[in-house]
Amino acid sequence: MIALRRWSIRRRILLVGVIPVLLAVLSLTSYHMSERWDNILQANDNVSSIVLQHLVISAEYPVMSGNVALLEPLVEAALLQPSIVAVTIYDASGDILLSQRIKQYGDLPTKDISAFQQPVIQELAELDAFSEFEAASLSSGTRKQLATIALEVTNTFSHRQQIVIFQQSLAAGVGVLFLTVLIGIAISTTIIPALEKLTRFIDTLAQGQLDARLDVDDGAEIGLLQKNTNSLANSLMTARQDTQEYTRRLKEEQARTEAASQVKSRFLTMVSHELRTPLNGVSGALEMIQLNQSSSDFELYKSVAKSSLDQLAVILQDVLVIVDAEKGKLPVNIQQQRLPQILSQLILDCRKDALDGCLSFVAEYDEALKRHKVSVDPALVRQIVRHLLSNAMKFTADGYVVFKASHQYINGQPHLMMTVSDTGIGISADKKELIFEAFAQVSEDFNRRYDGMGLGLTLVNRIVNILGGNVHLDSNLNAGTVVRVELPMPVTPSEPRAVVHQAGASPRVLIVEDNRVNLMILKKMINKLFPMFQVDSVESGEDCLETVAECSYELILMDCQMPGMDGFETTQKLREQEYSMPIVACTANASSEVYERCQAVGMDGFIGKPVHPDTLKSELTAWLVESESQADSGL
Repeated sequence: MIALRRWSIRRRILLVGVIPVLLAVLSLTSYHMSERWDNILQANDNVSSIVLQHLVISAEYPVMSGNVALLEPLVEAALLQPSIVAVTIYDASGDILLSQRIKQYGDLPTKDISAFQQPVIQELAELDAFSEFEAASLSSGTRKQLATIALEVTNTFSHRQQIVIFQQSLAAGVGVLFLTVLIGIAISTTIIPALEKLTRFIDTLAQGQLDARLDVDDGAEIGLLQKNTNSLANSLMTARQDTQEYTRRLKEEQARTEAASQVKSRFLTMVSHELRTPLNGVSGALEMIQLNQSSSDFELYKSVAKSSLDQLAVILQDVLVIVDAEKGKLPVNIQQQRLPQILSQLILDCRKDALDGCLSFVAEYDEALKRHKVSVDPALVRQIVRHLLSNAMKFTADGYVVFKASHQYINGQPHLMMTVSDTGIGISADKKELIFEAFAQVSEDFNRRYDGMGLGLTLVNRIVNILGGNVHLDSNLNAGTVVRVELPMPVTPSEPRAVVHQAGASPRVLIVEDNRVNLMILKKMINKLFPMFQVDSVESGEDCLETVAECSYELILMDCQMPGMDGFETTQKLREQEYSMPIVACTANASSEVYERCQAVGMDGFIGKPVHPDTLKSELTAWLVESESQADSGL
């Protein structure tokens, strides 16, 4: 069976067709030959018996009359039978009266000759004395043997006939078998070519030529097999195309990932460098302060430490914005304030930098922005303007930098328009789109001409897009740059925060902070900014709940991350206890997720660490200090 599996389909089909026919031919031929041979032998015996009976009947008179010659024609006729080779007639005493043989008698083998004999009997009737001759009774007659006739019969003729029958049967069987082979070959020609064609087609598919197709030129199962093979080719073609597309996308994604990894690696290197610079300033200034310095030196080193810390805070704030902007979310805290008030310190710092760089700096606000408040996130607006002005001054060696802010309507919607123009080096046309991509401006050259991380416009673009605005850039190489920012503002201004303390009373503030250094700084900072405030502090959420149950506070500054009960759980429990006074989050994690969580548990404000005195003053003033500014209308 294993050897048969290696045969071709053509040989298998011929084998399947020939073996049953061969078995049938052998069976039928054997049966036919056996029947014919039996019939021949039976016929010879019947002929011999009939001839012998005929001679016995015909020999009675010639023998009685002694004229045996009358039997010669009968004997010659008997010898004409193929199986009878000799006839002998004996008298009653056993003497030969007549004997004839065929001419080939001597050539016949003795074993094939058999003898048959039969006596010639004469029956004599005795006449009754009282009866007529015709009515004579034979019942009492006598029998007399006149002679004996012997026939010699041979089987040679029968054997010849058997051989002829065998040859005829064999020829018929071979003919039938040959005809069967021809029919099998003819039938195989309708199957084998289609299967061979199908095999060649599958080989073509195996070689990768999946665009080839097979002509469906057959019916029934083979036609269905051809159709299914074409369907398989289509599926393989689609699978290969999908695989190629997936591979292409995978390679592109891998290339992007590798490029992003390299860029982010360079970015981290740059951030590390930028962080170490102010840290070195802070560390060096503090080390010098520890030495016995003069009052003037002390003030100098204190100023250096403060500026370095401010620079460090700016870098950290930029990094946090990058992280949140990559996720498409930023913590946005919309407030109503005057834009000049929001940017006052930043504008002063820029004026000082412009004077140091021998540049002309102009900041202009339209009358609407001077008189009315705008609904914006002060921290994000400061960050946008800081990066725009920083870039403008960084890349302007001489000339001027102009900042203009105005309130305009675009498509019927109020927008805050901020424009920064400079006479700096400008930007080439092929780099305008590049500078808005994340990390694309990070330079590997540490000896570059311009300091900073080079992510100013990238951060501005990300922040403005998240706020729903647009950034427009108009710049040419060595011809200066104009950057215009459009920020949408709500049509209906938000209501000012309600002041929660009684006029003339000293507001009570509770600080919840587990870090004693941060707790001390906050407490000193509030006492310095608001001497009339009463400030208490606790170091855990559990202590906060107990203190609030005993005393009433107009505002709580809540640290979010604390051991045990954190700020989120503490705020939630306070709100469940129907505590309605404002709770302002004060946390080092200023991500959008934390900001959203603070809002979800019921916090009213959000201050990121490190806490800047201006930010703290603005937040506490909004909640606890009643002033005439709250009566101003917003834009």
